[in-house]
Amino acid sequence: MIMTPQNLGQLLRRIRQEKGLTQLALGASIGLTSAGMSKLEAGARETTSRILFAWVAACDYVVELRPRHQERGMVLDLSELTAADRALVAEFADGVTKLDELQKELWRAQMVVLRRVSPSDRQELVKSGPG
Repeated sequence: MIMTPQNLGQLLRRIRQEKGLTQLALGASIGLTSAGMSKLEAGARETTSRILFAWVAACDYVVELRPRHQERGMVLDLSELTAADRALVAEFADGVTKLDELQKELWRAQMVVLRRVSPSDRQELVKSGPG
């Protein structure tokens, strides 16, 4: 979560470096000198929305705004992780999503079975639990 100009600068620096861009090259494409880029990445210079959106577009990213306290599943600050670690986190998140889908499928299958079982047998199944 970005809360200060320094947080934003650190994130922008990491993204630029991951994209293999120099401050000079990216700065030229968005209208900043390399000195301006350096100040921005250090959090010593406030940015404008024009520069921020130009940066985001040049690095092929998007900006998402949401209320601070809005729940959105598990939210992690990945800014300190390496690219390999972020890939592992993404793989884990995909696994959690697949597990959730499998649990929903299992629940639906159980409901189909329970509908086909007589009420007395259904009560016995519920009492006995899994196994």
